[in-house]
Amino acid sequence: METEAIDFTAKKIKSKYSVMIAKSEDAISMMQFKEKEWKSRILRPVSSQEQFEKRLTRKPNLNVGDYYFAFDGNNLVGMYAAWDVKAIKRTGILKYKKGFKAIRLLYTIMSKALRYPDVPKKGDAITEVYITDVLIKGQNPLIFEAV
Repeated sequence: METEAIDFTAKKIKSKYSVMIAKSEDAISMMQFKEKEWKSRILRPVSSQEQFEKRLTRKPNLNVGDYYFAFDGNNLVGMYAAWDVKAIKRTGILKYKKGFKAIRLLYTIMSKALRYPDVPKKGDAITEVYITDVLIKGQNPLIFEAV
């Protein structure tokens, strides 16, 4: 499979919601939020604190510190996890097309000035992160946009 895209950092959006990384003591808050939010949904998963902890052990490299919370003041209104999947999947650069050499040189110069990451070299692995366990209060698009 070939991909010819370069992902630049997304534009920062001003929001009334603050986003913070979860800590291990936040696991109970996560479950309480999930239970409260899932009650209003027709097709909802059944989950408990024990099942949540089991799921964390089944997903290599996923722990509570990979979860992000969105707050409106002191109220938890959203959450998701950013899961680094390198333990189960590795994607690498096999080669670049010949015409990409000039683009890569230009990007390398720009990346140093703008502090973007450099383009991976041939044979390098790419870090892949999956967004999982997304739960937004009332499925509000403004909260989703903030996270």
